[in-house]
Amino acid sequence: MREELLKIIPELNQISDPELREGTIKCFLLACEEGGKRPRDMTEMAFTALVETEVSFADKLRCVYHICVRTAEAMNEYMTDAIPVNMDILKAGALLCDVAKLIEVGRSAEGGWAKTRRGKLVRHPFSGVGLAMQAGLPEEVQHIIAVHAGEGDLFPRTPEAIIVHHADFVVFDPFVKDRVLRD
Repeated sequence: MREELLKIIPELNQISDPELREGTIKCFLLACEEGGKRPRDMTEMAFTALVETEVSFADKLRCVYHICVRTAEAMNEYMTDAIPVNMDILKAGALLCDVAKLIEVGRSAEGGWAKTRRGKLVRHPFSGVGLAMQAGLPEEVQHIIAVHAGEGDLFPRTPEAIIVHHADFVVFDPFVKDRVLRD
C-alpha cells in the first residue's frame, strides 16, 4: 500500500525530515486501514460530500498542498524574519488536513460515496488529530489538522495553519454556488 500511496501522492517525498515524512505516510496508511480503503480510492472519491464534483480527493489534497507551498515560499522570501514558515510542518499539515475523510466517507448502497455514520458524528478535523497522534506526528501538525476547517475559527492558528486553512477554502469555496459570483 505504501508504494501505491507514494504514486498517488508523490508530494509525500518532498517532506525533507525523514521522521516527519514517515509519520505522514503512516498517518495516511492508518486512515486507509481504519476507513477500509486502498490509496487508489483517493483517486475515485470526490473531495467533498457537500457538493457535486468530479474533483478527486487526491487532486484536491495535491492542489491544497501546492497552494500552501507556493504561498509559504513567497512568505519566506519576503517576510522570513517577521513570519518564518516551517516548510516541512506546512507540507505535512497540508497533505493531512483532510486525511480522516478516508474514514468520514465510505461507499453508499448505490455504489457512490457518502458520509459514514462515524463521519456524521465526528468530523474529519477531530478524527484526523487522533490519527496524527497515533502516527506519532508532532503537535504542530496535529494543530493544522485540528484548525484547518470552520471548527478552528475560534482558536488561534500558527502561520502554517493559517496558510492551510485559507488554501483549503480557496479550493473548496468555488464549488459552493452561494459563495461565488459566476457569469
